[in-house]
Amino acid sequence: MSGPNLYMSFIDEVSVDNFIMTLQGKPDSEQLQSIQSFTLQQRKFFNANQILKILVMLKEYVYPEQNLVRNYAIEIMKPYISPLTTAEAQQILKIISVSDGIASGIIVSQIYDLYGNIENQQSLNMTLSTYDNMLYKQLSNQQYSKIFYYNFLITTEGKHVAFIIDQSKTMAAIAQTKEDGTNVTRYDLLRQFSQNKNDIFQSYTAFSYILMGNYTDYRCNSCPTGSYEQRKAMNSLVGNILHNGGESNIYSQLKGLLSNPFNSITDLYIWSDGIITEGTSNINDFVKLVKETNPQRRSNIRINTVSFLIGGDEPQNVKDNATQLLQTLADITGGTFIQVTP
Repeated sequence: MSGPNLYMSFIDEVSVDNFIMTLQGKPDSEQLQSIQSFTLQQRKFFNANQILKILVMLKEYVYPEQNLVRNYAIEIMKPYISPLTTAEAQQILKIISVSDGIASGIIVSQIYDLYGNIENQQSLNMTLSTYDNMLYKQLSNQQYSKIFYYNFLITTEGKHVAFIIDQSKTMAAIAQTKEDGTNVTRYDLLRQFSQNKNDIFQSYTAFSYILMGNYTDYRCNSCPTGSYEQRKAMNSLVGNILHNGGESNIYSQLKGLLSNPFNSITDLYIWSDGIITEGTSNINDFVKLVKETNPQRRSNIRINTVSFLIGGDEPQNVKDNATQLLQTLADITGGTFIQVTP
């Protein structure tokens, strides 16, 4: 998780202040419906101060077990909560006070200044333990550990998950050479990463996958999760390719998924080095594509990206663009960006 991205659009303060005025005097259910409508209408990110102002307007009950309306508000705003500093997250956690676990997890997952910062880690742990939220005290520990980056993706829940898996020629680049002289390619790292993700399907009712490269194909459209044969087929197609080849056209694949009115994708995973060899590599084109997606579907889809951009002889500006592209796709949809390391 990094700080706010250059391509992220934020809701203006006047709009938020005017909206808050409309919440006054409404019952909980109507307030939550209003927050959902406002979020879908704006389709922009909330900063920490705006989140706090909205939460303060929601009723705080005397009995803690009834005090979940603020949690529900966080869950509604989830796709549009901007990256947070530890201090900002702590303020929001204190306002939430009593958590169902989901809301606090959302807030903790948006913190970008924990990694390598012992002071922030200890401070967050203290805040979480104050509210006896031990489950997400553990999550905060994972947030700044290497384990977090490899396990976070499987914690999301949804109805339909889709994968774009890069098998193109650039994934054959040497990522590292082991001490025994064995070369490890970018795709070798992807293959290993995929093997550790077999349990990801347990959280979904359906999945789809696109293999991009030599054999670019929509291999399965809405495969049932319970289908062992389909999961086995995907694992085989990912793990047993003879060689990497063909072109990488992420824009075309992404456009096909986002523009299809008949799919019900809730989470999209792009596993790639981000190097584009065909079609546009202009980040603004990708941002425009996402923003022009049907508002209802745009709100429901989160794009998570995993970068395998290690090694290779591409110019540095090409590598920088590839990394920024994958990170931006995650940032503007409330998803997670991961940079895999050898």
